[in-house]
Amino acid sequence: MNDVRVLRFGGSSFATPADYREVASYLHARVRSGERLVVVVDGMAGATERLRRLALAVNPAASASALNNLLPMAGTAGAGLLRVALEAQYISARQLLAHGNGLTSEPPGGRAARLLGWDPAPVRAALANHPIVVLAGGQAADMDRRPAWLGENSADLSAVALAVALGLDECELYADRDGVYSADPRLVPDAVLLPEPRAADVVTMASRGARVPHPGAVELAAGHGVRLVCRLGRGHLGRGSVIARDGTPVHAVVADLRSAVVELGTPETAQRLYEELVEARLPAHLLRTPHGRWVVAVTGGQVDVAGFLARHRLPGRLTGERLVTEVRAGRVVSHLAADAVAARALATHLHRVLRLPGPSLAAA
Repeated sequence: MNDVRVLRFGGSSFATPADYREVASYLHARVRSGERLVVVVDGMAGATERLRRLALAVNPAASASALNNLLPMAGTAGAGLLRVALEAQYISARQLLAHGNGLTSEPPGGRAARLLGWDPAPVRAALANHPIVVLAGGQAADMDRRPAWLGENSADLSAVALAVALGLDECELYADRDGVYSADPRLVPDAVLLPEPRAADVVTMASRGARVPHPGAVELAAGHGVRLVCRLGRGHLGRGSVIARDGTPVHAVVADLRSAVVELGTPETAQRLYEELVEARLPAHLLRTPHGRWVVAVTGGQVDVAGFLARHRLPGRLTGERLVTEVRAGRVVSHLAADAVAARALATHLHRVLRLPGPSLAAA
């Protein structure tokens, strides 16, 4: 299947109905050039959060299981809208739903399901009769064909799994930025694009709260020799970073303004909180500060940390600090800034030092 490509479009590509038509025109051109396309789609920009807010307005105590059943609907609608746009271009497209896309997971439960396997047969069968196959990202089915959600921002994971299943060596990821940067350009104006970042370092950056492709997707791609080609999801759709297993070691600064830092009185309680978060598959880091404080930093901003502490009866205190991380070719140095303003200033300073020629990089 040398003419098959897997493309993933994030929600930022679909801010308005016109964006669906624009993406459809781009895909039409790719088909005319002789390619067959598997297109993994997120929900329209903001659609998942609108569903979450609506659910919590109906029931502020909505369970994680109920939300996991509801939130994937945004992606399903997004894939359907793209198929509608493709029909307007007179392109025959097939939409695959969770129970028929070839991705299998553990049974759905109170948290995001784990991806277990990928079968290329459903996609290959659809491509035999249609030049484009469209499916919602982050969706799979368990062995009993019950739909399951793979979690926040997991469309990358779906796309990579399908690229692996189809035996491809490349997967294209279209998002609101064209790749991996040495720092968040919104916070650090001097941040630069990293053309060929090493996959292992990108996973580290993701765990520390960087806006980069899904860490599970990066790990899966690296394990199967799949390059991740990052592209802008709107406008000229330009090619940016190419993430690969044997890429260039990364020197970067990650300032996670959404992180939450919890101080705990003893190393035992800190270890317990850390283990509970890891068990829940949440991004957490157990740290001891130079002054002997034990803290757990939770990155990504998608966790109600205060609620988590209450549910697990842990006596932690939210400090208001933010986690700032230096990634130096696999070596990680953690810093705590007093607040978001201090984190931005610290990231700018660390990045300036990081980019200086000479000892700062040589020492890494």
